[in-house]
Amino acid sequence: MHSPLFSIIIPTFNAAKTLQRALNSIFEQNYKNFEIIIVDGCSSDNTITLINENCSKDPRIRHLSEIDNGIYDAMNKGIDMATGQWLYFLGSDDKFYDENVLLKVADKLKDCQCDFFYGQVIMKSAPYDGPFTLTKLLKKNISHQAIFYMKLVFDKLGTYNIRYKLHADWEFNIRYFLLGDSTAKYADILIANFSEGGVSSVHDVLFLQEYLLPLKLQKLAANTTSLKTIKEYDEWWRLIRNAEIRSLKQLMLLCPDCNIPIVLIKAVEMQQHFSSRSLRFGLISKLIMTMSFIINQITKQRECD
Repeated sequence: MHSPLFSIIIPTFNAAKTLQRALNSIFEQNYKNFEIIIVDGCSSDNTITLINENCSKDPRIRHLSEIDNGIYDAMNKGIDMATGQWLYFLGSDDKFYDENVLLKVADKLKDCQCDFFYGQVIMKSAPYDGPFTLTKLLKKNISHQAIFYMKLVFDKLGTYNIRYKLHADWEFNIRYFLLGDSTAKYADILIANFSEGGVSSVHDVLFLQEYLLPLKLQKLAANTTSLKTIKEYDEWWRLIRNAEIRSLKQLMLLCPDCNIPIVLIKAVEMQQHFSSRSLRFGLISKLIMTMSFIINQITKQRECD
């Protein structure tokens, strides 16, 4: 597969202000063996006109415009339309890092016995975020704009779970890394400039409650050395807060067979005393978390004595 066909899928909705910049970053690529699939959710601005103008100039562009059930529904439609061996998802407000990205990736894929290839993106003016393990992936996601998926991966695992409105890609990546025969490959290549667009401040509560938190509780139950540092405690504190766990009953139901550490139970008990609104303020949440950690440490020390 020396010259793979890349299917570049762009979901759009009212993206007239940024779409052309994203498309230009594709047209400027020195590697030309690609197709562009634009899946639009019935935009009401000038997006459709812009798409039609570009389609008339480049036959490699195909598009669909219809009401969808969110960005991951649009991406799933793009997967179905794709004819390339490798799939890449570009946000309508993102762009490739430079004109050599596809050329560099195609060159790496020549000798890569992999079906999941990823590099880095520029996020907040800095590279994000190096190679991943499953442990790291359970803490943060690989940027979607850093990944090239072989289409066979979706044939094997299915498509994105559209019930998770903000983090279906994170769930899919975890699902992939949980495979015993995964062949993910990382290369130190800058793939794209990633625009966060404000989504990072919003949490996919359903995903956290239904998928990530139960999985992490299972992993924690098998690792009795965890939660000894304030950094580890802070990670769980934020996860419980962002998942909107407000009672011990809620926590227990997430993983009924898990032996949940007492420090997590204490964290939930502490958060119960404060409103969800107050916990959303970073400094306040950090102060309460620190106080909770210190109380936990003192309590454990007294028990040991």
